[in-house]
Amino acid sequence: MIDPLARPDEEHRPEHPFVALDELRFGWEQTFRNLKPWLWVCGVGAFLSILENALTRERGDVGARPLLVLVIQALQIGVTLASFRVALRVVDGRPVNDPDLKKLLAGYVPFLLTHLLFALIVVGGLLLLVVPGIVWAVTYGFAPMLCAAEGCRPAEALRESRRLTRGHRQSLFLFGLLCLGVNLLGALAVGIGLFLTVPTTVTAAARVLRRLQANAPPS
Repeated sequence: MIDPLARPDEEHRPEHPFVALDELRFGWEQTFRNLKPWLWVCGVGAFLSILENALTRERGDVGARPLLVLVIQALQIGVTLASFRVALRVVDGRPVNDPDLKKLLAGYVPFLLTHLLFALIVVGGLLLLVVPGIVWAVTYGFAPMLCAAEGCRPAEALRESRRLTRGHRQSLFLFGLLCLGVNLLGALAVGIGLFLTVPTTVTAAARVLRRLQANAPPS
């Protein structure tokens, strides 16, 4: 049996290592097969989002509200890290029904730094006439997930994301738009649809990452 993620010979390396609709279909199927851990992850994320919205909309004395919002945002990044780890386990064929919370959140600080650095790069690019921000978002978009997957340091994760996405950025941009559209549809379903669309798109992105890794030339 041929492993679809196996590294091909250099001369037979495919021009397009992934098909966006196929990856989303895979993500959708795997979300239903691994619904329990995803409900936990999405439930915590939804709770934190509701709490943050309530704090930011509250009027009156500010007090410690800004600090609480920062703490909640830091926790949300932890939820993002956990979601990436669950998706990577699904793609790699590892068990996810009883995930170890310590393992899911291991390496939180490097992930946080990578996440913040990536956000600064994209925001800086958007301020430079928008287009550079979009290009850099695609170029470095896998850096946080690489940090979650491989335990990379921030600079290393950014370099590896740039290497893996080289030659595939147009396809990745279209894949990102498709994922955005899927999550918008989930949000329109009273927000409840996000409990299905977010795991679907995150799992699809994790599979795209593995395909890019499998088909990338040696560094």
